Amino acid sequence: MVVGTNAQHLSLFHVGSRALIALGTTFWGYAQPQAAYVVDARVGEGLPTAGASHVQAVGGIWPEIAVVSGQKELAEYAGPSSVLFFEREGALVASKAAFTDVPRMAATSHGVAYLFIPDGTYFIGGLDLGRCGKTSPADLPILAIRGDQKVARPRATRSFFAQALETDASGNGFVVGGDMCRPGAFVAPLDASLLQLELVPESAACTERTNVEGMPFTHAYLFPSSAGGLYVLLVNQAASSYYPDDAKRRTGACAAPPRVLERSATGTWSAARVLPENASTIDPAGTAWAITDHRTVMRIPQVGAPSEIALGASCEHATAAKLTDILTLVVPFPDQPWIGVTYEGNHAGLCVAYL
Repeated sequence: MVVGTNAQHLSLFHVGSRALIALGTTFWGYAQPQAAYVVDARVGEGLPTAGASHVQAVGGIWPEIAVVSGQKELAEYAGPSSVLFFEREGALVASKAAFTDVPRMAATSHGVAYLFIPDGTYFIGGLDLGRCGKTSPADLPILAIRGDQKVARPRATRSFFAQALETDASGNGFVVGGDMCRPGAFVAPLDASLLQLELVPESAACTERTNVEGMPFTHAYLFPSSAGGLYVLLVNQAASSYYPDDAKRRTGACAAPPRVLERSATGTWSAARVLPENASTIDPAGTAWAITDHRTVMRIPQVGAPSEIALGASCEHATAAKLTDILTLVVPFPDQPWIGVTYEGNHAGLCVAYL
C-alpha cells in the first residue's frame, strides 16, 4: 500500500497501460496490469518539486499523456497559475500555453490536451432555462491545447452542460454531460469543433432535475473499455443534504438502480446491465465495483454472483493508526481494485488487491 498525509493529495490516475500514483508534488510511482506497482519517481521527472504544487489532473494513454500541476483548488484563489505538461521522451515538459483556470479533469485526443475548467459556482448554479431555444453554439468550459498553443475550444448547443472528460483505450477524448432543456445524458467525441451530442440509451426516462445543479437526476460516468470503446455507468443521483426534498422525487424511472452500457469503438451500444445500488466504477473488462456500507469492496462480474473483498492487513497503517473509512475506489485494470482509505489523524492511503 501507499500512505501519505491529507496535504499530499495522494491520488491514482489511470492512463491506459499504467496508473500513475501522485503523492506530494510529483509522482511516487505507477501501477501496471497483472503485476506489482513500481516505486519510480522518475515518472514525474520535469514536474516542479518545490513549493505547494501538486498534480491536479492527468489524461491520455501512456506514454502520450498530459499532466497539470498547480497549487490552487479554485481559479478564484490567490496564487500562481497551474501549468500543463506533456510527456516527451521520458520526461514531462511544460507547455508555454498560459491559463489562469484550475483544471479538474484532463483528456487527450490526437495530440491535443483538453482541460475541464469549470468555475467555483459551475455545479451549484441551478437550472438556466435562458439557454433553451438558442440555436447558436457556445464554447464549453474546456481548454484545448496543442503543444505550446491554445486551439479553438469545443463548442456545443448552449443548453449542454459538460460534467466530465475521459480518454478511451484507443486514445480518443470524450465529454459527457446533461442538458438544461432535455432529459438524459449525452456523450460526444472532443475532436469535432462543434460537438455531435449523442443521447445515452435509457438515460432519458427520468425527467426530474436536481435543485443544486439543475441537471437530470440521471448522471453518466465514462470508463475506458479494453475493447477500445467506453463503458457508460448511469446513476440516479441521491438527494443533496442541502435539498433533502430531492429524495421525494426519486420514484419510478428516477429510482431505477445503476445500469452500465458499452459504447463500442464504432459507436454501437450494448444492452444495459442492471447493477446494485452502490455501484460506482467499471473496470476495463466490464466488471462493476462498489463500496459497501460495511467497509468492504464488492465485485460484480458480468456473469455470476457478486463477491465481497475485505480490507486485509495490507491496508493497515505502519504507525498503527486506525483505519476510519473507505473514500474512493479506482479499478484501472481488470480485477485490480485500488482502494482509497483514511486513518485517524492526518493520513490517507491507497491499498490494492490482486485477484
